[in-house]
Amino acid sequence: MIEINRLKDAFSDLKEQAKEDCKAIDKVNIDVNFKMSALHYKWLDFQHEWKRVKKALNNMKLKTTRELYQFYVQDFDLKLTTKEQIYLFIESDNKHIVIKEKLELADDIIDFCISVSKILENKNWEIKHYLTYLTWRDGVR
Repeated sequence: MIEINRLKDAFSDLKEQAKEDCKAIDKVNIDVNFKMSALHYKWLDFQHEWKRVKKALNNMKLKTTRELYQFYVQDFDLKLTTKEQIYLFIESDNKHIVIKEKLELADDIIDFCISVSKILENKNWEIKHYLTYLTWRDGVR
């Protein structure tokens, strides 16, 4: 089972990498900035990785929900009549709450990866437009 602290540490590591990868464009040294497209694909890979983690967490949530449902309906001696009453107990269970927090954190990480990849994609366009400007300014030879 994935611990919430490991997810938070991974998120802070991703934030540090994003700071490094999203530095301002140095228009004087364009050769270094051609790595932006590689960085863009790197962040798309991160996004894909975290979507897989989210799917695994979602599967854990479903499994835990099923186990808790069986516990409260069969093993627990309460006379719960409606599904709403049963899910009230399930959603207030600590296991369910922890998995829900992990899913929310995974969603935040995915959104963060998407925003970083969009920033890098925009920087790629800035570089392309700057190169077009240099070609126009200096004239095509």
